[in-house]
Amino acid sequence: MHGGSRVNSGPRRWSWLWQRPWQVLAGLGLLAGGCASLGGAPAPVLNQTDAARLSQSGQPTTVAELGQGRALFVARCASCHALPQPADYATDKWPRFVDEMAARAKLDGPEANAVLHYLLAARDVKVARR
Repeated sequence: MHGGSRVNSGPRRWSWLWQRPWQVLAGLGLLAGGCASLGGAPAPVLNQTDAARLSQSGQPTTVAELGQGRALFVARCASCHALPQPADYATDKWPRFVDEMAARAKLDGPEANAVLHYLLAARDVKVARR
């Protein structure tokens, strides 16, 4: 090497990874959880028909609540694990699962209810399309 110039190579080239581990982990988390997906399929956006179907089954809801439930489901649940497919579990199983996970996801009562309504309505959509 001439004149003391040094090419940035070898172990020092990647040393910034170890100096800022929280930034690396945050970036990986955004990459992994940024997609609102359920095993590769996007979390469905529900509409008035879906809200009406769930309301008629005895779970009164609105499109706004379903939208809030979807947003919370994607943001809070995907921050810890892969999002489950709503149709993977029976309607009577979701209330227990949401109750068990609400504290971990830091959901208050109305937020947990919105997530539950979203999952039940999304499950009905998936079941109807099978």
